[in-house]
Amino acid sequence: MQFFVSTVVFKDEGVRYHEHDFLGTTLWSTDTNGNLVKDYQDTTIFGEGSIQKDRSARFTGKPYDEDLQAYVFPYRNYDASTARWRASDTAGYSGGPNQHFYAGTPTLGLDILGTLYCYYHDGNEIITIQMSIILLMDR
Repeated sequence: MQFFVSTVVFKDEGVRYHEHDFLGTTLWSTDTNGNLVKDYQDTTIFGEGSIQKDRSARFTGKPYDEDLQAYVFPYRNYDASTARWRASDTAGYSGGPNQHFYAGTPTLGLDILGTLYCYYHDGNEIITIQMSIILLMDR
């Protein structure tokens, strides 16, 4: 079972809550009173229209940089067109055959900072560790 929590963003205009779908894609933003501030959808229920009219906060609520053509996370950038990180895992741990993937199954979790390490054990159990927290604890 998955639980989804709104991503909270602090802007000059005030606090914004990004509501997202089951994939973590931002659909719209509301203010603290629940009023719609921005709608990121520009398609009909049948998928007609442009995919995104504003990509500034689409993929997991992270800003999209037009110059980089990637979503900017604190530790590395994500290229949604190739479904890969632009750099390997910054924590320095091997992540299997390819350290550039966002996740083996992106719908099972989020990588807010771009540093989540996933370890698959016995093919059944998935153990995830937030590496940035562990690195801080080791100091």
